[in-house]
Amino acid sequence: MSYLEYHEYKGLGGELDAGDYERYEIQAEQLINRDTFGRIEKLPELPEEVKRLTFELIELNRKSDMTGEALASERVGDWQKSYRSTSAASYTRAKSALIRTYLSGIFDPDGIPLL
Repeated sequence: MSYLEYHEYKGLGGELDAGDYERYEIQAEQLINRDTFGRIEKLPELPEEVKRLTFELIELNRKSDMTGEALASERVGDWQKSYRSTSAASYTRAKSALIRTYLSGIFDPDGIPLL
């Protein structure tokens, strides 16, 4: 079961092509399964929160792959450019925060919290 179909991803504003989307969707799904110990599979219906979380994780993973550096400032006179670095640890923290935000308070059919 895919947590977010490609057409749903596009409907939420996603811009990846189908090939890139599939790779990022699998990564997001694996991360969710790891943190929920596979409890999503027990759900009779996939909650909207799981779909939205999958979208957010796809976008965050895409962003983290695009660059580890971001332009912090730029000056034209005497040309100067500076970058700020975005660490892998900060992306990991952001992913964990998204998972907690979307899945806290969601239970499987046996009343066990997903997290």
